[in-house]
Amino acid sequence: MTALPKARTAWRSFRQVENPNVAVPGTNGAERRGRRNGYAAMLATASLLLGGSATAAPLFTMAEVLAPVNGSEVRGRGINNSGQVSGTMGYNFGTFTSNRAFIWNGSGSALDLGTLGSNTINHARSDGYTINNSGQVAGWSQTSGSGEQSFRYSGGVMSSIDTASSSSNAYDINNLGQVTGVRNNHAYFYNGSMLQLGTLTGGTVSLGTGINDNGTIVGWGNVTGGTQHAFVYSSGVMTDIGMLPGASNSSAAAINNAGLVVGTSTVSGTNHAFLYNGTTMTDLGVGTAMDINASGQVVIGAGAGGSATLYDGGTAYDLNTLIAPFDPLFGSVVLRGANGINDLGQIVVTTNALGAPGGGVRTFVLTPVDVPEPASVMLLGCGVAGLVCARRKRNRPLSS
Repeated sequence: MTALPKARTAWRSFRQVENPNVAVPGTNGAERRGRRNGYAAMLATASLLLGGSATAAPLFTMAEVLAPVNGSEVRGRGINNSGQVSGTMGYNFGTFTSNRAFIWNGSGSALDLGTLGSNTINHARSDGYTINNSGQVAGWSQTSGSGEQSFRYSGGVMSSIDTASSSSNAYDINNLGQVTGVRNNHAYFYNGSMLQLGTLTGGTVSLGTGINDNGTIVGWGNVTGGTQHAFVYSSGVMTDIGMLPGASNSSAAAINNAGLVVGTSTVSGTNHAFLYNGTTMTDLGVGTAMDINASGQVVIGAGAGGSATLYDGGTAYDLNTLIAPFDPLFGSVVLRGANGINDLGQIVVTTNALGAPGGGVRTFVLTPVDVPEPASVMLLGCGVAGLVCARRKRNRPLSS
């Protein structure tokens, strides 16, 4: 993890700015300008650190999830506490191109997870929607027949968890290896065997999108009249949790182990992210909520201005504004999708087409920067100011 300097290491870096190879500063113009530039650099760094406060926004560094040879358009979806990412990527088989599920292990290129079918057209496609802390991936894949089946990838092997169906997709897996998704238009719970969960009152369709380690499932289903509503399924009961005031529909996306649910509700034609705490649904602003971690941090795709967004401590942050200025990728892409967040605060994000070579989608992992405590930053700022004054005083010519 790249970190902003603590007071002690920052002081060392400031001394290096002064050029330790010059024992006594000279008096020519070039050296005077060099010293002024060194002081300016010190003050600029201090300004960056001092610009924050006790409630400063977090900063992040970026690492790209690269496609392997023959791969393209990497779309990251889930991230676990080891920083592994799952998702789907384009893959060129020579005579045709298909999407393939992948896992990325924190560096280098994504690993193709294969397919339940074969590497032939109409049978090669797969998608890794989610990954747990053991590195198990769940998603869906085409088969050798004409359908699609939910899979669980574990120990290097992709296995169908629903061989009896030709229409099932997995969308989340918890740390116990339990899976939820949709099978023949109904949400399901998989724990070694397949249990279909039914529908909301008057509904015909349901879909499971998130499951926590308690086995509580969230998702959406339709009700009488066809309106889509978010639900929570627990202890054998599917509960309609409603929608935001004035909304026309709702869907839940994820749930953490504390039972906090995030999702999306459409208000006056615009998607709004929501947080549901078991009794109250709170509007988090424009966008599509995708995931929530143990700390209650929420990631939102296409938030205000169409940007990837982090909701943290009651504030929504445009993630494009939180990239550390010293990161090599700072300002190089526009982040639109925010698809997953782990308990360490790492976020998997995607760019829009304009931010990628050749118009393809790119995926990055954002890692929080270790920001100094406010007291340390204040001491650092005082030290920088003192250093500048001391150097100026020492270099002042003696009066006659």
